[in-house]
Amino acid sequence: MKKIYQSGILFFFLFCFLTFDSLIGWLNQFTISPVGDEILEMKYQNLLKEFEDLSAQKEIIIPKVNSQIARVLFRDPFEFFEEITISKGTEEGVTPFSAIMTKEGLVGVVTSVDNHTSKVRLLTNQNTNLSVKVGDSFGILTTNSVEENWIRNLTKETTVSKGDLIYTSGLTEVPEGLPIGTVEYIENDELGLTTSIKIKRLADISNLTYLHILSKEDIS
Repeated sequence: MKKIYQSGILFFFLFCFLTFDSLIGWLNQFTISPVGDEILEMKYQNLLKEFEDLSAQKEIIIPKVNSQIARVLFRDPFEFFEEITISKGTEEGVTPFSAIMTKEGLVGVVTSVDNHTSKVRLLTNQNTNLSVKVGDSFGILTTNSVEENWIRNLTKETTVSKGDLIYTSGLTEVPEGLPIGTVEYIENDELGLTTSIKIKRLADISNLTYLHILSKEDIS
């Protein structure tokens, strides 16, 4: 009788232990671990940023245009400031020399196009040569480094001031009147024959997600 009693007690405690363990397991499925909670928060913040970036593109500052929005698909870490690949191509009407912009200003120009993707040369690319206009003068925008864009060899009759806006000229296939930056620094050569201008870019090229595509046909 004593053995039966002891066995009953042991069985009772074992039953309580198993039941309690199962109850804890059942409750845990409704509980988000701290790590899982952090991952969900990161995903939420990433989606929120993408939504804000996409919404911001509706505020593009060029009037009277028909543009389309593309997403950055690829950006090589080793050529981070050289080029990007975007999510629109010939099937969507993109052509070489289409301008690529954020709502702040120009970031680059399309160099090659496939069916549904395009390569974009950024303004920070060392091979950038873009016809631009500042005031009544024209020049070629070049890149010294990731940090510096210059307009070289403007004639001495050029009248510009710090803060003046710089636009695309329209003398090439790139559309006219797209803002690039402002005059940051003015440098005259030793003989006073030519002027060079250092540009402060309007767009943040280090942080690109959604972009506008513009060609000459888009601007009425």
